[in-house]
Amino acid sequence: MSNMSKYFYQLLAFLISTQCFAYYDEPDAIIEALEARVVKLENQLKYIMESSDSDRINDLEQRMINLQATMERRSKASGKVTLQSVDVDQALVNIRKMIKNQEIKRAQQALERYLKEHKTGANRYEALYYLGDVYLLQGELLKAEPMFNEVANTSSNRLIPDALLRLVTIYWQTGRQEKASQTYHRLLNKYPTSSVAQLAKVQYQNWIDPS
Repeated sequence: MSNMSKYFYQLLAFLISTQCFAYYDEPDAIIEALEARVVKLENQLKYIMESSDSDRINDLEQRMINLQATMERRSKASGKVTLQSVDVDQALVNIRKMIKNQEIKRAQQALERYLKEHKTGANRYEALYYLGDVYLLQGELLKAEPMFNEVANTSSNRLIPDALLRLVTIYWQTGRQEKASQTYHRLLNKYPTSSVAQLAKVQYQNWIDPS
């Protein structure tokens, strides 16, 4: 598989995960169970994404979208969750489709426009992360860097570990090994049990921390 294909399937997995989790404060056990099912599906996707099995990927993607819709209905019924607006969600859904269809330039333009129009809000960090990945797909590492930096340095966001790993990659590939090492250890120290930290070890431990 080419490097571009590997980047695409890795990006698809991350985008599916970001689309399927909202910012819920709902303690309801049913919603927690649904979230667990989403995690299970996400893990299944990670196992098959290198196989280029588009039918299985599409099937998992649709099941996760269906679960998200169920979670949103439960949350609305509870009256305890303020969901993002339909327009904002739809904008990101459309951008995600562009990336999936490898319409990278269109996705870039849409994300840049989205970020100009949304200076704040929970979805801003997802859009920044998407744009960083879009830049990476085009080999524009230095343009991607500030996108991931903003995500990594926010006070609280579930994409922080992923953004840190992206920064390790950027620093390493642009010859800033010391900065790559610092960011690598920041990721491992703050999120030692995360799947992203384990992936970082697989990718970089032999070079950054061979001991």
